[in-house]
Amino acid sequence: MGSVSGTNALLEQLRRYALYFSDPQIQLKRVESVAPGVLKASARLSVTVSEFTLRCVFPHLESTNSSDADATADEYRALREKLLGQRLSCSCEMTLLLDAESGRVVRLETSINLVESLVRVLGSAGDVVSVLQQALMTPEYVVGDVNAA
Repeated sequence: MGSVSGTNALLEQLRRYALYFSDPQIQLKRVESVAPGVLKASARLSVTVSEFTLRCVFPHLESTNSSDADATADEYRALREKLLGQRLSCSCEMTLLLDAESGRVVRLETSINLVESLVRVLGSAGDVVSVLQQALMTPEYVVGDVNAA
């Protein structure tokens, strides 16, 4: 997903999405041949934000455990409450490059539009920036420790 390359890296990203988000589902919408050896696919990725998602992907939104901080002082409490349990439905585009001889996929480029779904849930672009700014994902939505992928 995003700018990872290689079968193992792609499989690791799929595993992480399945682990970090609840009930991940991908629904293929359309596949078309745009040139010899090039397929373009559009899909919809749906995931649910869980406590585990907040802890692993958006740890900066976790509650503060210091004794002098209460729920009203926690600047991210409202964002956590808005996100927790929400179903995010994201449009995806995939480009598959096929080997001319074998017909096998030799490259896969994926783009996920998470921002649109987050704006719908959070209500403002500023809140989306607050959520994504320190998230453990790249701008291409590669999640987790990217160096390990």
